[in-house]
Amino acid sequence: MGPMDQGLAERNRELISKRLGWPPGALECCRRLEKAWPRFQVWWAKSDTLENRGPGYRANWLQGERQHGDRTLFARTAQEMHQILRLLNDSRPPWQAITPLIPIQDEGPGR
Repeated sequence: MGPMDQGLAERNRELISKRLGWPPGALECCRRLEKAWPRFQVWWAKSDTLENRGPGYRANWLQGERQHGDRTLFARTAQEMHQILRLLNDSRPPWQAITPLIPIQDEGPGR
């Protein structure tokens, strides 16, 4: 995805978060998680239709620009999601490790 496409995607994401009623701070937490863990796409949702989970953060592993795998990770808070992504990283062989780029401070919903 080029820089212009990325800018458009982020603007769309802002509109989607407002339209779907994300709580204050959720979008910024998703951005920080993705910056820390660039191989994951993170979003917030009120609920799941298939797995009946409540409000919280979801993440999928990205391969290139596409989601990979059939499992969506779930955590109620951004800090919990950060811990899940760290634990996934710790369970990988060293050559597959994903090092976080920045520390996460949870300032969003469900702190």
